[in-house]
Parts: sequence; C-alpha cells; structure tokens
Amino acid sequence: MKKALIFMLVLAFCVTGLCACGVSLDKMVGSYKIDETVYYAMLADTAYNPTEKYKVEKIDGKTKLMHNYIGISGEDVSVEVGELKKFSLKKNNFDNLIFGQAFDDGYSAESIRKNNKTAWKAEGKNGEKIYLLCQKDGEVLTVTIKTKEGVTACAHIRKIALVTE
Repeated sequence: MKKALIFMLVLAFCVTGLCACGVSLDKMVGSYKIDETVYYAMLADTAYNPTEKYKVEKIDGKTKLMHNYIGISGEDVSVEVGELKKFSLKKNNFDNLIFGQAFDDGYSAESIRKNNKTAWKAEGKNGEKIYLLCQKDGEVLTVTIKTKEGVTACAHIRKIALVTE
C-alpha cells in the first residue's frame, strides 16, 4: 500500500512537471499575422510579403499549419504546409542554419533558442519547413526554412518573424 502511494505521488509529480514545461498545440489553434520580422536572410529567394499570415487548425484529427497570403495578382492564396509535430530546438537545427547576424535588437539565434518553451515544425512538400516557436515570455515566432529538394546541406533560415493573433 505504501509503495503504491509513493508510486502515485511520483507519477503525479512527473505528469505535473511535463505539463508545466510545454504548451499544448491545441492552445495554438488560431490565426497569426506577422507583427515584426526579427531576422531576414540575404540568401532569401523570395521577396518579403507583408500580407503573410499563418493559421493553425485541426483537420481530420491532425493539427496542421496553413500559410495564407495575397498572391502577385491579388488573389488570396492558402497553402497547407503540413502537420505540426513537436521537436527539440537545438543548435544544429536552428543556430547552424542562420547565415550572418542580421537580427533586430534583443534577438539572436542563441537567445531565441534558449528562451524557447515549445517548438513545432511543419514540413511542406516543396522542401520548405516552418517552425512555430512558443517562447517562455509568451512571444510566438515563425521560422521559415528553405532547403533544396533532397539536399539538407543547402538548408538555411530565410526569415524569423514575431507573430500575433
């Protein structure tokens, strides 16, 4: 009986600890507009589009990331990037994909990574990956990564943007 009670207390402690260390993806469902670009790579192969928005939504029981923007001829474009999956933000999948130090004041690859509470990524069919980062201070960032199809050695972060609902 005593062992069972101790086991239950340890289990409750572990579950509480796991819940406190991250943010539920269900809480991220909603629309996000770019508030401020905090990093933009000189290697980017597309122009900045101020109409970009992201939407996290439940589709067929999966949480997916949608990329919405106004196209060149003025049409509304909505592209499903992919299913959001939780992952660990590390130096090799974040810092090492940044070329240069063209950050706004107060931001750096290291500060973003160290302040990250929960990270998710969606991988598109066109070689694009988008990270959705929930920071410890409540900020939400999107990170756009471009790869050459099948060549991960060419991956680089194109843009890091602060988004708001």
